Amino acid sequence: MGKKESINKIATAAVYVNTAQLILIIAFLSYMVFGVTPKGSKLGVGEIVVFLIILLISVAVNYYLTFKHMSLILYNNRYNSALQETNSQLETLNNTLRSQRHDFMNHLQVVYSLIELDDYKEARDYIERVYTIIQKVNRILRTSIPAVNALIQAKVISAEKNDAAVRINITTSLDKLTIPPWEFCRIIGNLIDNALYALQTAENSEHKELCIEMFEDLKNYGFRIRNNGPEIPADIIDRIFDSGFTTKRDRGEGMGLAISKEIMQQYNGEIKVISSPEFTEFTGLIPKSLELIE
Repeated sequence: MGKKESINKIATAAVYVNTAQLILIIAFLSYMVFGVTPKGSKLGVGEIVVFLIILLISVAVNYYLTFKHMSLILYNNRYNSALQETNSQLETLNNTLRSQRHDFMNHLQVVYSLIELDDYKEARDYIERVYTIIQKVNRILRTSIPAVNALIQAKVISAEKNDAAVRINITTSLDKLTIPPWEFCRIIGNLIDNALYALQTAENSEHKELCIEMFEDLKNYGFRIRNNGPEIPADIIDRIFDSGFTTKRDRGEGMGLAISKEIMQQYNGEIKVISSPEFTEFTGLIPKSLELIE
């Protein structure tokens, strides 16, 4: 059942409960004013108690449906927000690929002209430069999920703008990932943002490095996000996944890592962190089988 269909059913149920509740309240007020029931008899104490219990149950059900409705709306809002961000990232990636295709003929013409001039060394150097640029994009297009490819591309651009070297090692297509792509992007995006923030605060600004790995084994898909920023102090490392806990002071709300862990747990995945003076690394494992998350 889709989330939109669930919202519609809950809203319909809430209307029925509200109608029944309103009828009960009108009936009770009528009795309080006129002192008799529609049949002309007075209610006993036991009947009044039963009536009030039914009314309280209807109020409780109404509150439950209201909160359920609100939680589904919040879920849809997060989904729509993630979808908009993903579309923006996909557009950026698409523009990059279109630019590569557009430039390809120009590159061939340059190489051909250099060979015609017997300037083989310059032709080789030119090809190496072009190859390096193309590889920066091709190394990202390893998964079968366009949203994940676009997210990584966007984060790589952001890292390189902040003078951080990026190493990517993707050895899985994620073709049977049990987590919805937009939820997986939330996990990876939060972890990479956390790593980029750590690199911004690093004292060694001359060699900032971000490593993104995705892999799989027989039972799990996995990922590693590593940075060589400052070490996470031992006295707080056990709390970094807690909701509201942040080391970013006024720049963070302390929700990113908590959200990542919550999504992982929802699909029976696990996430852990290790930190040392040399690097900080977040590692996650997600079961491949749907049976493991039911």
